[in-house]
Amino acid sequence: MTQTTVNPVYMGRMQQRFIQNYYARHDALEVLFEAKAYRDALAILSDVHGSAQALGLTTLGQAAALVRDFLTTELNTAEPSDRLMHTALNAYLDVSMEFCNPTERFLATA
Repeated sequence: MTQTTVNPVYMGRMQQRFIQNYYARHDALEVLFEAKAYRDALAILSDVHGSAQALGLTTLGQAAALVRDFLTTELNTAEPSDRLMHTALNAYLDVSMEFCNPTERFLATA
């Protein structure tokens, strides 16, 4: 098995592009949160998990995976708890906001 190295400049550009596009995902999740559209949120969380993990943004990726997995499990129960799903997605949005705020400051100075 060979391990490939990624050009740091390329990785930086990919991270920057992800971050610029991430704001729309965060906003969409906020709308879905208010609408309690948890099934629709799963696709965004899954996408964020894969992209963030691949780009080394592990905290965001892990948070997305945890909430995605929780929502998936809860939605497959006989009586999904709206309160628990709302709390879980809200917790993810808190992590997401922590990610967005420092990023906004960085992009403003770049």
